[in-house]
Amino acid sequence: MLDIEQLKKDLGQYSSTVGSFWKPKVGRNYIRILPPWKPDTHLFYKPVRLHWVGSRSVLCTPGNCIVCSMLQDPVLAPSLEGKINTINRFLVNMVDLEDKDSGVHVWAMPPIIWNQFAQFCIDPQWGDLTDSKTGRNVTVVREGSGVKSTKYQIIPDPQQTEVDPQLLTKMHDLDKIYTKATPEYIISLLQDESIDVAVAPLGSQPASAPQQPTPVPQQPTQPQAPSTPAPQQPTPTPVPQQPTQPQASSTPVPQQPAQPQTPQTGFDPQKVKDALNRLMGQK
Repeated sequence: MLDIEQLKKDLGQYSSTVGSFWKPKVGRNYIRILPPWKPDTHLFYKPVRLHWVGSRSVLCTPGNCIVCSMLQDPVLAPSLEGKINTINRFLVNMVDLEDKDSGVHVWAMPPIIWNQFAQFCIDPQWGDLTDSKTGRNVTVVREGSGVKSTKYQIIPDPQQTEVDPQLLTKMHDLDKIYTKATPEYIISLLQDESIDVAVAPLGSQPASAPQQPTPVPQQPTQPQAPSTPAPQQPTPTPVPQQPTQPQASSTPVPQQPAQPQTPQTGFDPQKVKDALNRLMGQK
């Protein structure tokens, strides 16, 4: 039976973030970065490391990250080369002041922008730009659209302004934006992004039978030609010796060489799952 109550909880949790990610448009963007999202958090941002698998991102969890293990595995890594990129981002709650009705968004702030913003915050002349009462609105200027050609500039307002208290009640829990990916999720992600994975035979390798030493074939003994003695005067003619029969050599049965175990190609969800579990030390 469908768990309606759990569905309601998940709907409330995940609907709050679906479509809430914000990106600055080319040109000028007038925004407000909001303060920490919960009382026991003294930073306005949440640093995250993300793996981009195709066009979708997965949280990197240092020390037990499935994607990191895949990228370091000598069998899986070659088929993933160039298909997974890793980036650093800083999640913040913010409001687009040119579209206030859209509410509070999450911005995965690139390091270059975060660095500029943080420098203003530690400068006594400007102070904490995120403070709900004495902070400042900022203009984010974006130039270019390519990964390497995009440039950003942060320009704080000269005057301090207060944030609408209602907006502070709608901030997202940045700790829950990304969660640790499971092997099942990684498999579905690879399938959705049409990323083929080469998987080696899994499990313990079967012990190969001890190989018998290959006998060296013996050369057959050449038959000795009968010796023709020189005729001796008055001695009787000797009886000619029978030629020695060649010894039959034992012909060794050639053994079939062991077939090497080659990586298996093609996407097999179960084998990929087994490979991920093996990498993570799960059973």
